[in-house]
Amino acid sequence: MDRAREFGLSDLSLEPGDHICAIYLSHRERDEVMLPFIREGLRGGDKCICILDSVSPLELLVGVGEGIDAGGYMASQQLEIASSGETYFRSGGFSSREVVAYLDHSVGAVTMDGRFPFARVICEVPRPPGDSLQEEDLIRHESELDRFAHRYPQAILCLYDISHFGGGIVLELLKVHHKMLFGDLVFEAPP
Repeated sequence: MDRAREFGLSDLSLEPGDHICAIYLSHRERDEVMLPFIREGLRGGDKCICILDSVSPLELLVGVGEGIDAGGYMASQQLEIASSGETYFRSGGFSSREVVAYLDHSVGAVTMDGRFPFARVICEVPRPPGDSLQEEDLIRHESELDRFAHRYPQAILCLYDISHFGGGIVLELLKVHHKMLFGDLVFEAPP
């Protein structure tokens, strides 16, 4: 794929291998980034994989709205929704390896067989249970996702509820994401 895809927000486009981070403070802010990303992907024929914790699958299907039959997209397998329990915590503890294996299977299968030419992946990083997840673990995970982003024609959008992680992680996240969204601000890392 050699053409840019629309992100769903004005003035933003997606290139294969994009690894984007969106920091949010409220569900409204999360939805202002996540829902246009999904809508544009569904309209454009992209596979959309959503790993979410702060919204139920039914809430997401209703939220996509705007005349889009999200249930139909789920039935056709163009839209896939999973929870962190099915991905990040499949074996009990946080595992970046398991998330990447899940995505490798999901994205690889549909891009390699030609069903979908491009994949949009949303990874809402779950609230760490207790103090079991350290900042270093998250940064290693994001580095692994950054490497994975270049494996297939895809873009990965990581969502962080800053109230769960604190502001200190923002600079570290900028180091491992090509683009960072915070409200109406867009930060791009130098190449």
